[in-house]
Amino acid sequence: MSTCEVFELPELELEPYELREALRCVLHTVLFQRALGLARPRDVPSELFEGVSYATVGDAAGEELVEERIAKCCKAFEQTVAKLARGGGAAGASSAATFAVEMGFYERRTKQVWFSKSEERVYWEKWRLKLSVVRPGLQGELVDGAARARRHAAAEAGVLRCMERVLELADARKDHLPPVVSSEVVCFPFDITTPSATDSSFGMDMLKKFVSQSPPSMLQ
Repeated sequence: MSTCEVFELPELELEPYELREALRCVLHTVLFQRALGLARPRDVPSELFEGVSYATVGDAAGEELVEERIAKCCKAFEQTVAKLARGGGAAGASSAATFAVEMGFYERRTKQVWFSKSEERVYWEKWRLKLSVVRPGLQGELVDGAARARRHAAAEAGVLRCMERVLELADARKDHLPPVVSSEVVCFPFDITTPSATDSSFGMDMLKKFVSQSPPSMLQ
């Protein structure tokens, strides 16, 4: 029976404008740690967090897939919040929406179903990141400029902490990695989803799972 390693990363508290860049830093770091021999490392300074830079695999297809999934995540979050705001959701007690983003690596295996065969995804590793996205303006401390700057510095430190944790876990636990079956690929097949979302003030429903696919240069 196949087993899947699941890594839980430290929770991040962010403002909406920090969400995209935080996901970019963490998810590209995860992908780079599971890159194969053909990766062409590229160091990218963060566009938002001054003290942060992250490595990408240098493969256009893989990087584009990460960016596409990040965009879908941000759009789903924004649309849900906007819809509930129009509906006059419970604005009150809590001013933060929390949800999880999951990056999973898998193998494709053929499964016999009655008189036919089908392909299934067998996940061997998943990375889970919890996010708490605060609503600026509803928390008094976010109105004050100095306090907001301190909160941004804390968010930057949190992103760095997540990236460091990725490095620790990826290096310490490798026994579950599947064999490499091709010398012409850059990374294992992966997808990125938002499994769930909960929030007392936004009343967020479960976010839709992203339609996922493998970039051309991934293992088949």
